[in-house]
Amino acid sequence: MKTLLLSAALCCAGAFASAQDIYAGGAFDYANPHAGDASLGITVLGGMRFGAGAVTFGPEVDYSLTNDGDYGALRLRAMARHDTGVIALMGGLGYTNYDLDSGGSADGLNFGLGLDYELGAKTDLRVEVIRDMMDSGQSDVTNIRVGTTYAF
Repeated sequence: MKTLLLSAALCCAGAFASAQDIYAGGAFDYANPHAGDASLGITVLGGMRFGAGAVTFGPEVDYSLTNDGDYGALRLRAMARHDTGVIALMGGLGYTNYDLDSGGSADGLNFGLGLDYELGAKTDLRVEVIRDMMDSGQSDVTNIRVGTTYAF
């Protein structure tokens, strides 16, 4: 896992110079596992956007902690975004790792769909649904996320 994260960070490091936007933000998640109790979480996220015109793409990383402390979720995602003016449509696909409070971890894939609403020149309101499909015998989780991002 550490090797994967280090490799992803090194791949992204050289891309900073050509990034169209670098952004960071925070969000609240409602995590609803398909078996078990739902929980609320807080998320920090960051990423880069590349491309010209209405369509952009790039990597994003986020880390979520749940209120009940059952797990922390790390997601590495490839994001695509289509800006229609004030609202942008977005989608993501990537890798999820849950650091379980009971010990160990669980891995899986994720996909998500959402909207960015432009609040200002550099600030967006984000609403998104993310589905974590876990491989390790853990329950799949559907997350509803509401947050903001700020582009640098």
